[in-house]
Amino acid sequence: MATIFDLAPARGTVRVDGLDIGIVGLGTKEILELASRFPAIAQIITGRLQLEELYRSAPGAIAALIAAGTGNHDQAAEEAASGLPFGSQMALLSAIVKLTMPLGYGPFVEQMGAILGVGASEPTPPESSPRPSSS
Repeated sequence: MATIFDLAPARGTVRVDGLDIGIVGLGTKEILELASRFPAIAQIITGRLQLEELYRSAPGAIAALIAAGTGNHDQAAEEAASGLPFGSQMALLSAIVKLTMPLGYGPFVEQMGAILGVGASEPTPPESSPRPSSS
């Protein structure tokens, strides 16, 4: 019978600008650390992404995801990732996401929603103020 030690960390390479770049799938610790820094990542995990937050934090979040996904967890790596052309960033990010969520985004959100006890498919209704009585 296999054990946890038989599961190798997800690793791969992606070709970007003629270079083979080593990448890794991100684990829970890395994802949650990034989610604490970038609310858009937390919203993606729960399936409740708000576009305003995505626009605000996406550049930094994408650079941090790329840095972590290439095995680098420091500011210099995030700055290097931030300075890459958009096409290179997307090539790296999509390959890292595939290693991180091998079943895809949908099943990932469903699994996280079940674990966290949140429904990803239905938005939270806004709270309404009580109606005045007509007496």
